[in-house]
Amino acid sequence: MDSWLIKSIKENEEKNIDSFFQEVKKIQHDKQDAFLLFAQEGNLKYIQKFLTLGIDFAYEDDGWTALGIAAANGHLDVMKEMASAGADLNHQSSRGWTALMIACCNKKEDIVNWLIEQGAQLDLCDLNQKTALMCAAHFGSLKIASRLIEEGADLFKKDKLQRDAYTIAMQAGHSEIAQLVKEGLKKQMKGLKTLVSSKQKTFPQDISKQKD
Repeated sequence: MDSWLIKSIKENEEKNIDSFFQEVKKIQHDKQDAFLLFAQEGNLKYIQKFLTLGIDFAYEDDGWTALGIAAANGHLDVMKEMASAGADLNHQSSRGWTALMIACCNKKEDIVNWLIEQGAQLDLCDLNQKTALMCAAHFGSLKIASRLIEEGADLFKKDKLQRDAYTIAMQAGHSEIAQLVKEGLKKQMKGLKTLVSSKQKTFPQDISKQKD
């Protein structure tokens, strides 16, 4: 992403930025690459300026979108700016990654909380069938795992290696998270049993057994 455009932008820091940006409107590829760089830096001023040029939020560099890069680096203000401009918070990159998964992997608790408040989908899977909760379990973020479980993350999902969040947490040595998942599994199992029992009670009788 070290393109001529990025260098030119920095060199023109003290010059007429507005007129300069008008010149780069047509350079779509370099414009997108520069946007990824400024998302990584958390440079809100340039992010705001680039958004006026028309940005493809799905553009990526090997699975990394601008939203995902901002999430990994903890730039919540940049993410909010992109969301206001129409970025899909549930977008999945070519690797299946969402901003929520990336925030969980990088232990960005404030970003995870904000994404959940914005309605981010908890149980989307990447190409390895890993969910956001599995990311939190693997990297040992207890508070994030707790929040995801409280919000109803699916504890029964398994990745390509047939591991659920509990197994992943145990293998990574995060026993506290494993215990949280175990307790959550018990509650979800209890809820499922209650639901099945309720449906059985209300299920219509077999009319073939009814007397005339």
